[in-house]
Amino acid sequence: MGAATAVLRAAEDTGLAACVLDSPFCSLPEVARELARGMRLKLPETMVGLMLKRIRSDIKARADVDIEGLRPIEAAPKATVPALFVVAEGDAFVQAHHTYALHDAWGGEERQLVKLGGGQGHNSVRPREFNVHAANFLREKLTGPAEKAALPESQMQSLPPVACQLSDGCSSLSTRPPSRAESESDL
Repeated sequence: MGAATAVLRAAEDTGLAACVLDSPFCSLPEVARELARGMRLKLPETMVGLMLKRIRSDIKARADVDIEGLRPIEAAPKATVPALFVVAEGDAFVQAHHTYALHDAWGGEERQLVKLGGGQGHNSVRPREFNVHAANFLREKLTGPAEKAALPESQMQSLPPVACQLSDGCSSLSTRPPSRAESESDL
């Protein structure tokens, strides 16, 4: 939910320096339907629809939030800040096609896509190599030329650069948009 919230915020706040979006979803109702379809006990689509309608009603009454409106895919084209998208290929909770679609729809030109393999799922601890890469990405975006010039040299030396080595068995880094075939293969 945090990555999806960040997408919604980035669409409204051009003052953000950057976003790291780990397994964001395009649409909360779509994730719910996909989870229902993946259950061992198969539910008829009409029953899933009725359940979602009831859940939507309860959430609206308790929190005054309409889950039908939680569609970051509609906000992504308005987001222009640099973004690092992370997709866990083994994520059974938020399927990979959500991240690919948001990456494709992102309004900003500066975006990266990191694919995590090696059995990584939605709630898996991310590999150290990825965490270092994400930290370097954020440091670069948060310490633009004006800020670097304002820092004394002694402070800049206290933040040594760390090389990110993404191992093939664990993850891969891509700065290009996924091909249509990659995006659609996970649908």
